[in-house]
Parts: sequence; C-alpha cells; structure tokens
Amino acid sequence: MYLITVWIAATIMMLGSLWYCYQIWCDEVSPPPATFIILSFTFPLAFYMYAQSPHWGFTANIGLTTAVVTVWIVTFILLAKLIIQKKLHIEINPFQRLTIIASFLVIGFWFITKDQFVSYVLLQVSALIGYIPVIKKLWSAEKNNDSFVFWSSLFLSTLVASYAAYERNDIQSWIYIIRALSSTSIVIILMIRINIKQKALK
Repeated sequence: MYLITVWIAATIMMLGSLWYCYQIWCDEVSPPPATFIILSFTFPLAFYMYAQSPHWGFTANIGLTTAVVTVWIVTFILLAKLIIQKKLHIEINPFQRLTIIASFLVIGFWFITKDQFVSYVLLQVSALIGYIPVIKKLWSAEKNNDSFVFWSSLFLSTLVASYAAYERNDIQSWIYIIRALSSTSIVIILMIRINIKQKALK
C-alpha cells in the first residue's frame, strides 16, 4: 500500500504539471516566470535540507521529491516559450523579494546554528509567504487565468502523499504536507469563488 500511494502521488503531480506545461505552451495560462524561477531554487533547497535529516526518506516525502522535478520541468517550458516568443520579462514583486531574502537568511541561519529542523521549518514558512501574491491576485481577479487542473493535482497528490508520511511517521514530511495543503487549498477555493462570481453575473 505504501509504494502504491507513493506512485499514485507522484503520477498525479506529474500529469498535472505536464498538462500545465501544455496550457502554458498554448497560451491558455501565463504564470509569472519569476515565481517559478524562485521555486526552482527554494524547492531543491528544501529537499536538500530535508535530506540532511537522519530520518529522511526519498519516498517518505514524495510530495516534495516530485515537486522538485515538476517545478524544474514547468520552469524550463515556461522560459523556453517566452524566449522563443521574445517575451521574456522577469519582474520581481516585493513579496518575491521577501521570499528570496528569507531563503538566504534561512541558509545563513542553518550555516551558523547547524539546526536542520528549524531551518527546514523556516524555509516552509517563507514558501508560504511566497504564495501571498498569488492569493492577492486571485482575490481581486474577475477572471481565472490560472490552471484549476494544475492546482487541483498539487492538492490531490499531496493528500495522497500524506499516507507515506503517516507510514514513516516523518514529522518533516508532515510539515511540508500541511504547508502545501493549506496553500493549494486556499488557491483552489479562490478559483472556485471567481467561477461562482462569473456565473452569478450571467
């Protein structure tokens, strides 16, 4: 059962991300490149921190493991498309700057204190802060320009991955899962809110 849920979680996230890449390539969605560039740095950093734990497991935190791969794929497709179209423009907003600064501060804290667990928790908190621009944008948006399928796949795969964390009794996997479920659920709820508002106006 353990390995089955691991493969299901990884497959759901990969399929959702590949669909997201297709939507990006077809101009159905236009995520800001700065967001994914930052994620392509912070997710591997979180995985590296997690791997320093004596209790870490490659499959125990399958949500984070798969997220590293998928964020690199999405970032590559997004940047390749924008470069080909000569539309690459990277604009970093204040919250993204805060996420970058927080990540470097966490690295400094980790280097000085050697406290892997607290550093990992702080990095997850900074990742949560990084979602604030997405939430703000969706809160004021009249139309949903992001992928419901992609965000739903992130939520569902993380939910399935919680079984692996439960089986391995991995507290750091649970920290990632709680952070990921809370952030993705808020995004999905806001998307549903936009759809309800659009239907009410018709």
